[in-house]
Amino acid sequence: MPRTVRHRAARQGMNTGIADGHNLGWKLAWVARGWAHEALLESYQDERGPVGRRNAARSMETGIGSSGESALAADFGVTYSSAVIAGGHTGELPFEDIGQRARPGSRAPHAWVDVQGKRLSTIDLFDGRLTLLIGAAGEAWRAAAAALPAGPPIQVLTVGTDVFDPTGTLTERYRLADDGAVLVRPDGYVTWSSETASYDAAETLHAAFAQTLGESIPQADRLVSVA
Repeated sequence: MPRTVRHRAARQGMNTGIADGHNLGWKLAWVARGWAHEALLESYQDERGPVGRRNAARSMETGIGSSGESALAADFGVTYSSAVIAGGHTGELPFEDIGQRARPGSRAPHAWVDVQGKRLSTIDLFDGRLTLLIGAAGEAWRAAAAALPAGPPIQVLTVGTDVFDPTGTLTERYRLADDGAVLVRPDGYVTWSSETASYDAAETLHAAFAQTLGESIPQADRLVSVA
């Protein structure tokens, strides 16, 4: 096996293993604590199984990754179904979209923000909890979050109050309108978004919350992004 192929195989194996652990770790912990339904564990195989098989096959292909685009897409451009219950699917974002847009099923993009006087990446905001990012006029979503069932940790961050976006990058990449909202899982994947507040914000957010935690939802009623 050529040295370049061995190096790529090692890198892809490491990246895949880290992403596997990040995906499964929070799900196991939350189910064990009674914060999520056991069905959430089934989403691990749905989300990560195809990725592992695909990356294992790609690591043996000598023509992949010479430009860097295919390798980056394979490692970081993975998308999941916007439903996290059984039956999800995986795919890839176009290379130019990786890390640029907050789409349900994709990794939440990086943007530099100010939080309590500290410069942080948005990536650092999500670990260990659900995070609901809302626009400056998103109080309907904050009220809806306050009405969610007790248990799983969830933080609500208002842009312009809790999180400051000095360059506008967060607002652009998350497509976050003044009354919009984006829900991010503890592993940094976007699970749902809405460009505007709806008249039934409480019901809408509750459905997104339940789906994120593995509650079984009929196929016809599965929540998808309205962005």
